[in-house]
Amino acid sequence: MKSHETRTAFKDSGRIVIVGASLAGLRAAEALRAEGFTGHLTLIGDEPYLPYGRPPLSKAVLTGWIAVTEWLRYSGLAAGTFGVGCDAGCRAFDINAIVTDDVFVAGDIARFPHPLYNYQFMSLEHWGNAVEQARVAAHNMVCAPAARCPHVAVSTFWSSQFGVNIKSVGVPSAAEEVVITQGELAEASFVAAYGKEGQLVAAVTFNHAKWVEFYQHLIEQAAPFPSKLPEALHPMPNPPVPAAFPDPRQPTHEATVVLTGHDPSARRVQWIPRHRET
Repeated sequence: MKSHETRTAFKDSGRIVIVGASLAGLRAAEALRAEGFTGHLTLIGDEPYLPYGRPPLSKAVLTGWIAVTEWLRYSGLAAGTFGVGCDAGCRAFDINAIVTDDVFVAGDIARFPHPLYNYQFMSLEHWGNAVEQARVAAHNMVCAPAARCPHVAVSTFWSSQFGVNIKSVGVPSAAEEVVITQGELAEASFVAAYGKEGQLVAAVTFNHAKWVEFYQHLIEQAAPFPSKLPEALHPMPNPPVPAAFPDPRQPTHEATVVLTGHDPSARRVQWIPRHRET
């Protein structure tokens, strides 16, 4: 929809289908209406009820969740074990990794490149990310190409476990090293900062929630790691230690696609039909 006339006509009488009636789907619908879309809007969910105020629970935390994309296997989209590939503007890739113009993806299953993490593709399984990404997707559906915006928010989440308040900002699993920058482990009140290749990429606070915004600002500014804090905040700096996250480069799943054809201009991608063992 490159022309103003086409966009206007689409916003007035076009049709958009949102698959998924959880927080991401509802926020996308709200954002589309706020963007001036008055056409047909269809929201599809897997429950026999009208949309309602679901609690923002993380499926990843509760059930050891992985992306459920098998229903998209023959959709022609780049849907794999770790989610559906898309650009930073939430436009889904097709099976040949070419960006589409009329299919957008947001929420748990969206794998997108994040500029703060060297454009590494990642999916963030938390309702806060789903809400923000849904708003970006909705905006980009109906705006002019030059007005598209990227989803570049720094991920955050919080939890409370056995009386300990835990808050996280950034992506700890992207880190190579971790260091305690404030507080004491023995008192269950501290800040753990995570870094990769000399850059701060995440921080997790335990009963130190007042520092979350401080570290979020550092992450957004690509601050060095270890961060040089004032001596009053941490008079005896600790040395970083390996973060010891599993290496994401190690394959944990079999291939799901094969290449067809011989001529470079004619090669394409094809799904491998697989059957789960029962």
